[in-house]
Amino acid sequence: MEVRCLLPALFLMSYQEQIRPRVADMRDMDGDQPWVDWPPAARAVRTQPPAVNRPGETPREEVAAPRPIMGEIRERDTSGGNLHPAPPGKRISAFRRSRMERAAALHTPDAARPVPPCPGDPSRDPGGGAAPEAMASLLQDISNENEERIASMSYETRAEELRDAQAFFGQDTLAKLAERMAQSTSTNRGWPALERRAVDLDAPPPAMQKKEHDERDAWESFRRQYFPDEPDAVPPALAWTVTASAPSDDSVRFDFEGRVTTDTAQRDAEAPDETYLAGLHHHGHEQNVPGYTLEELLHLARSTVASQRVLALQVLQRICTAPSSPSAHRVLTADGSAMRGRILLSAVWLLHDRHKSVRTAAGQCLDAACKALSVVPHDVFVAAAMPTSADAELDMLWHDAAWTPYARAPHFHAQDASHLELAQRHWPHALRQSHVLRALDMWLEDHAADTMVSLLHTLVMHDATSAKDLVQYPRLLHVVVQLGATKRPWPLVDAPYPSCEALLVLLRMIQSDRRIAQSLWEQGAVDPLLRYVLIPPRDSSTSSPDVREHEHALLYVTLRILTALGRYGLGSTSVREVAPAIPRLAHWSISAASALPMNDAAWHTIRALYEMLEVWTRAAHDGSHHGDLGLNEPIVHTWAPYPQALLERLPTTPLSPMCLSACGAAILHLAAWTQSASQWGHQARVQMTMSERLVQEVSMQVTRVSSLLIPAQVSEVRRASYDLAHIASVLGGLVRLAPSASLDTLCQRVLDLPLGLMATPAVRADGLSMPQLLHVLAMCSCSTAPAVQVRILSWLPPCEVVYAERCLESLVRALDASTWTVLMPFFRDDLRYDQRPPSMIEAESHAQTLCMPHVLPPQDATDPQTGATLRSSPVSGLPLRRDWPLLVLDDLLHSSDARALNAPNALPASWDFTEMDMVRAALQLAVPVASLGATPSAFWWLGIYKVFLLEQAAPATQEASGAVTGRDLYMDATVAQALRALMDKADDVSHSAEPTLEEATTVTHAGSMPFYQVYTDLMGLYDAVSMHHPLFARALIPPLAMVYAPDYRRLLWNDYAALLRGITIDTHDVPVVCGQRLEAYLWPCESDEIVLVRYVDALVQRLVTPAQPFLYAVALHHISAAFWSAHEDGWGEVNIPPVLAQSMARRVFSADAGDQVLTYVPHDAHVYSPNMRQAMRAQWLDTK
Repeated sequence: MEVRCLLPALFLMSYQEQIRPRVADMRDMDGDQPWVDWPPAARAVRTQPPAVNRPGETPREEVAAPRPIMGEIRERDTSGGNLHPAPPGKRISAFRRSRMERAAALHTPDAARPVPPCPGDPSRDPGGGAAPEAMASLLQDISNENEERIASMSYETRAEELRDAQAFFGQDTLAKLAERMAQSTSTNRGWPALERRAVDLDAPPPAMQKKEHDERDAWESFRRQYFPDEPDAVPPALAWTVTASAPSDDSVRFDFEGRVTTDTAQRDAEAPDETYLAGLHHHGHEQNVPGYTLEELLHLARSTVASQRVLALQVLQRICTAPSSPSAHRVLTADGSAMRGRILLSAVWLLHDRHKSVRTAAGQCLDAACKALSVVPHDVFVAAAMPTSADAELDMLWHDAAWTPYARAPHFHAQDASHLELAQRHWPHALRQSHVLRALDMWLEDHAADTMVSLLHTLVMHDATSAKDLVQYPRLLHVVVQLGATKRPWPLVDAPYPSCEALLVLLRMIQSDRRIAQSLWEQGAVDPLLRYVLIPPRDSSTSSPDVREHEHALLYVTLRILTALGRYGLGSTSVREVAPAIPRLAHWSISAASALPMNDAAWHTIRALYEMLEVWTRAAHDGSHHGDLGLNEPIVHTWAPYPQALLERLPTTPLSPMCLSACGAAILHLAAWTQSASQWGHQARVQMTMSERLVQEVSMQVTRVSSLLIPAQVSEVRRASYDLAHIASVLGGLVRLAPSASLDTLCQRVLDLPLGLMATPAVRADGLSMPQLLHVLAMCSCSTAPAVQVRILSWLPPCEVVYAERCLESLVRALDASTWTVLMPFFRDDLRYDQRPPSMIEAESHAQTLCMPHVLPPQDATDPQTGATLRSSPVSGLPLRRDWPLLVLDDLLHSSDARALNAPNALPASWDFTEMDMVRAALQLAVPVASLGATPSAFWWLGIYKVFLLEQAAPATQEASGAVTGRDLYMDATVAQALRALMDKADDVSHSAEPTLEEATTVTHAGSMPFYQVYTDLMGLYDAVSMHHPLFARALIPPLAMVYAPDYRRLLWNDYAALLRGITIDTHDVPVVCGQRLEAYLWPCESDEIVLVRYVDALVQRLVTPAQPFLYAVALHHISAAFWSAHEDGWGEVNIPPVLAQSMARRVFSADAGDQVLTYVPHDAHVYSPNMRQAMRAQWLDTK
């Protein structure tokens, strides 16, 4: 009774007002019974009764005289005494006292009862006839008692009571009462004012105000006594301890359909009644907010009641599959998608539940959670497009270097990680560690087969190891084959249709490893799929587009599976079985080619058909040498006319990438047949009448794709990667069939695109862009031109180390065979890997895997004598550095701890060359490589600087000569000639979009050394040992271009101004920067005040004279721009203070260079006024 009476009082305290209870709410009941029928929601939220602290309080000895209330007016009975004393230890409430007094009046004899007065007007007497002063006294007693009890409550209890009041009365009622209270300004407005007693809105109740005042005084006294030096206000750093924080992401709530019910911005709004009826308020926090948080649902999933576990799993499944709102996405992806990981782990754990309903719900929830984490596209034609595959990158805790090509997350020790961290790093690994396949195998149910196949599809498409493990569970494989072929009819009639996801599971298993493929083929898992080839799609006009696309998808994946088996040299008998159906498919492709829309799904089927024919044409020739007679020459000979007929029936409209991919597959088949026929002794005649048109189409597509390769645009880069892989097939087929210089040039154009974007973590996370990049490189590798091969080395992934070594050796021997013996140890050290998987580019047949392996960097080598870690290039390995011919220079600069020079067995026993020999060989190789135009000029200039920086190291012995130690390298005639040739080649390949020296240094040294440090060391070395060597002086010039910061110009013109007299380089001999020679050092005009003053000093002090054409032209141009840019057009903006301009002018015009400045024009078209310049000169020289 007493607890329930506090709720209205607490509500009134929250609005600083009191409301009197009405007569209809009062009942005749015992003192311990509640006086209100509480609704279920209000009863559910209470966790414990309010803690009213009144220990040791004794009951009253005397009870105040009974006051009349609610009805007839009775006279005071002074002789009756206390008829109903309060229970011991419990204070009597005002409500209970009034009822007790009324009960005593009912037992009073009639004679003793006073005559009641006339009843008051009910319309003006809501108290039922009580006197106004009596009602005011009663209300005051009730108010004081409630205020005292509230003041004695703890903060938590008070907050809980306020929430109970809000749940009971409703937010709308509270708002109306608050509005009504605001309108009341006086307590004495006649009798109706007793209904509602208004108080000061800004002032707390007297009891609470006194309580708070006493607490503040006590704390202030405590602070002054024990902490006198502390401030009396809360420091800003600790403000969070006394202020309420905003709702966290954990408070986002969902209904049973997985939809967000109330966002953070709507938390204070009253929930509608429907949410109470729907059961969305059965939670312990924020009872007025409907829905449940993810934390509460995960807690419910651990309930001991099976139905509650099922309910929680179903809601979590709907949350994962529902369209994500911003707040839901935020809470699901916070902290590295920790909530998604917890949902995943909870579902896996409940797969082992003993209740069938829980296991079913857990499987569906796990499938939804995996699909929510999936990054692989759901399109069958996209997911199975490439002949190879790669694992998706799923580390949700690593976000660095998202746009750095080939960047890898730091090595992760899975053995030491928690289950949640493992799920965030690589959720398929976490599932494998939780034995998810074993749980699925034990849980196998007929009604859950679709869910199981969907889950297996998501798992194996992201992780090749899971695909390998799946072969250990025959029951799961049986379900996959059933849903993919045997259990559902073909051709398609009624749903459910055969599952394309099941076929993708088999394809990914076959691509993962040759042994897995052989096991599946021997077990007969592939044979049921042959029906999709023997009975091709109907292509009926009556079929719906979805049914027709599904039919082509089934045939497409089946052809991809047969192609993958052919790359292993397996399944020849299966292809022999479907050989009678191949002519029918080929004729269909030829007849449909001219009428198919450019984006029709049938183009994918045509491409898959001719890729299978190409692979099996090669396999038929190679298989006869390995005893495989499943396919022979007569069978593949009948396939030869099909590709040429297809190419002749192409539509005349512009071809899409999809159509070009089918053309490329046909050309590759034609090239494979030509090669096999020559090996079989046949004469193959091929007439390619469409080659010129196809080259034009490919050129147009390359131009279009180049506009899509934009950094920070993931979707655009992925689309460009997909299209480029399709059109590369045409290029590779044409090169194989009829190589030419124009095709080599087109291959160079493709490889000059920023293909590194396809290898960035942001793009390759889906596991598709890396196979697409590998396919592009494989098609371009058909060209043997050195310009193509050197570009391929700049994009090869680490898994192609075997191919890279072979390609590098053939390229170096073709360019300069004498340098291979000298530089070979350094190239092999740069390509040193502990894992050396076979090349997938060269895997035409008898491959071991079609899944790109993840090759880890090699372990650090140590010095055998000191045990110290030996140094290697920070960007060693694949792809090769742009300046790879000069790799040896890095090892020479760190010769004391270089791995290539100090590791055991690093150098062959017969290898014996001096430092001079190594530098000569590197420069001799760099010159022809630079002429190929694959490396920007900044990388060559950086390598040239390293040749000069070799002079920094002291000789090993004082007696050693330069010929032995390699000192004064640039003085050697052979080295100087190679340096000059390399400088000229760097000028030739310079262009406007090339990277700067600073960017080249960052790429080459992985940010470990800034270029300004390199240039500072180079300048100091020039001052110490150069003797103003012209080659050394020329090397100093490129950083003086205007694209670089003025710090480089200050270093020469200010810090090393004494060196200016020795630099006599001519204007036509200055290095080219960004495609410009002299103009690169003149425009835009200099605006740095320090550099301008140093230009003036150099001219006035004759440190720079007309005998130094380049330096004199630079100083003259920028000084003239500083003087005349404010009064003449064509100079650009050069803003210098007028005082500085006058100071510089007085010095310049007093020297010999003044006349040159007065008449200088930057170019022939520049127009100036001699009179204006004379006037400005006179004004500056005016001493007044």
